[in-house]
Amino acid sequence: MLVALVGFALGHLAAALSSSFALVLAACVVTAPATGIFWCVGAIVATTAAGPAATSRALGMLLGGLTVATVAGVPQGAWLGQLSGRRGPFWVLAALSAGAAAVIGRYIPADERREAPSVRAEFAVLRDVRIWLILSAMTLLMGGVADLWNRFDVKPHAPDPKTFHHPDVGDLHLGYESMWLEHSQKQRFVVFFAEPGSSDHDKLILLDAEHDELGLDVEEGRLSRRRSAD
Repeated sequence: MLVALVGFALGHLAAALSSSFALVLAACVVTAPATGIFWCVGAIVATTAAGPAATSRALGMLLGGLTVATVAGVPQGAWLGQLSGRRGPFWVLAALSAGAAAVIGRYIPADERREAPSVRAEFAVLRDVRIWLILSAMTLLMGGVADLWNRFDVKPHAPDPKTFHHPDVGDLHLGYESMWLEHSQKQRFVVFFAEPGSSDHDKLILLDAEHDELGLDVEEGRLSRRRSAD
């Protein structure tokens, strides 16, 4: 478990220090199995330390922490990358991993001496058809997610905002994003938005769809419309 954390930290440290894309990619590949090893061993350590009476609770807390880390960590990492550049998230992950390794090494309970498990016995589980069904389902799921990312292109456009003139509130300077709609004869869904707290955001909130002359939908400070491709 500690070896996986140290490997994870060293991989991200290498990625933070390197200016070579090939080396950064290699570091990410190396840290991937370290992540898997950490969570597998972590599950064993957590359930063993909790004891038979609290095994389910310990495993639930571990998986709950993984979920929270994913939901909170991904947007925070993206924000940090935009704020500090691509090296920032690597530095933070390396520091957090090194700190976690020190804490876990200090407080993890000592393991009783036991016979080392056989590698052949570990791989014997692959004879179970249910394992292959689970792996196949996960592969199809990840492939489906990748396909959705390829087919639904959602991305910010030019930094220059679009300007609309409304007879009631005057000029609106709005950023926008768009997504092509499937099975819609080359239509795309366009979402216009204003920075929260800005004067344009206040104008959007004041607009009422019933007297909007631009054919725009206004809801909670966001404005959208559907239009055909140019």
